[in-house]
Amino acid sequence: MSKWFYNTFLPSIFDRCKDRGKEMWLSQKQTAICIDNMELRQVRFDPDGYGVRCTHNNYVCDWNGRRVVLSYSKKNGCGYISFGMNKAEEEAHRARIEAEKAQAEAERIARVKQDPERLAKRIEFYTMKINALRKQWEGEKEEPGYDETDAEWYAEEIARFEAKLAAYAS
Repeated sequence: MSKWFYNTFLPSIFDRCKDRGKEMWLSQKQTAICIDNMELRQVRFDPDGYGVRCTHNNYVCDWNGRRVVLSYSKKNGCGYISFGMNKAEEEAHRARIEAEKAQAEAERIARVKQDPERLAKRIEFYTMKINALRKQWEGEKEEPGYDETDAEWYAEEIARFEAKLAAYAS
């Protein structure tokens, strides 16, 4: 593995493709450089579902906390390179997704609260779900093989449904 590849080549490719969603097509020469410096991973798949298996060459490496993947085309000798997210970008992305989910859930609850009939159905559903989980939990406590993992799962599920019930009931 060449220092030039990691210190010069990959940074220059990354700078050129970061405005394009961190992926781009490479020339044949650039692809050849990547093939020489990256690890081969062959992927076998069935594109049509008829049992005809195809093999596709992917080349991978880790660079600056990113997973770099080169998909190589045997037809034209060019490759498509993509750079994964680093840890900081993953955390920011996860936080953004969680915030969007929380906002969507809050909007959904607000819409349900506007309709008294739907609100009553939601409250009844969550109450029934909580009671059913508690009853099932009590029954499983007496069975052999019951352990702390089961107790944790039931406690988490009940807490999750109680939080939803509280959101609709408030």
